[in-house]
Amino acid sequence: MFLEVTYLFLIPINVNYVSMFNNALGGINMQHIILRLPHVIKRTGLSRSSIYLRMANGEFPESVSLGGRAVGWLESEVDEWIVTKIEEGRINDHG
Repeated sequence: MFLEVTYLFLIPINVNYVSMFNNALGGINMQHIILRLPHVIKRTGLSRSSIYLRMANGEFPESVSLGGRAVGWLESEVDEWIVTKIEEGRINDHG
C-alpha cells in the first residue's frame, strides 16, 4: 500500500506565519497556521513578557515548539483567546 503525504510550508515575506497543509489519507485536509511571536504581539496588543506570564498562569494558549529555539502559537487558539477577551470585556462593561 502506498500512502502519499504532502506537506506545504509557506512563509510569506510580509506576514510572519507558517501555513502547514497536510493532504494525507486520500483527501483528509487539515490546515494549521502557526503565528510567530512578533505576529502574536501585533494581534493581541500584549508585550512579550505579558504573553509568557499569562502562559505560565494558564491564561494564554501554550506555544508550540517548531524545533531548536523556535516557537509559535496556533492561530485558531490565539483567535479564540481574543474573542474570549472581547466577550469578557463586553460582559463586564454591561454588567
